[in-house]
Amino acid sequence: MTQWQFRRVLCPVCAETDATKLPRYSPEEPVAVRVEACDTCKSYLKSFDLTLNGWIVPEVDEIATVALDIWAAENGYRKIERNVMGF
Repeated sequence: MTQWQFRRVLCPVCAETDATKLPRYSPEEPVAVRVEACDTCKSYLKSFDLTLNGWIVPEVDEIATVALDIWAAENGYRKIERNVMGF
């Protein structure tokens, strides 16, 4: 068995570790999708929790949840990496 330390709360862009500056926003539907944001550098990414919905296909659901990208942009966040639609 191997063990290692790994930071669970960390912005992948600016390395912020203060949990109060790393909000997560979840829509009512679909429940397995979240916007993981950073209030320090104003970046975000979408995450998909396969433990809540094992039928999610991240490549498809990334496009299907474009409304979350629009919401994030309207709230001053910029996506870490754009999807194939440019969002």
